[in-house]
Amino acid sequence: MDSAINDLQKRLGDAVSDTLSVVERDGLRRLQTDMYKCSARCSEDTSIPSERVQTCIEGCGRVLQNFHEEVSRELETFQNRFQRCAMDCQDKVRDAGSLPSDSEFQNKVLTCLTKCTDDHIKLVGPMGKRLETSMNKAVREKLPH
Repeated sequence: MDSAINDLQKRLGDAVSDTLSVVERDGLRRLQTDMYKCSARCSEDTSIPSERVQTCIEGCGRVLQNFHEEVSRELETFQNRFQRCAMDCQDKVRDAGSLPSDSEFQNKVLTCLTKCTDDHIKLVGPMGKRLETSMNKAVREKLPH
């Protein structure tokens, strides 16, 4: 059963990783580039006090920071939903009268976990779309300098 569970985790992890790779490649790098260029512009103006330079640089990083926080929230929500589904599988099988030591229990849990995995793999696409929308919004945000 451990091997089957590892396979399910790998399938789900690969789906999430593939989506995050697209988000990183298609937008995150652009946000990082914009942030560094903005920070450089803040530092170029030698007539402003260093406190203002620091505030400007922090403002440049805010857009990227907000996007990172959005990605973290999405992943946390996704993970929590999957964990609830997995817990529900165990509860349903246990409530049906199977004992955790039974091979029948383990098979039923595995069947349920497979469905959870399949259902959550289907949610990866919409999660990616939400992240893409958030990223596009972040790209359009005005940097301070």
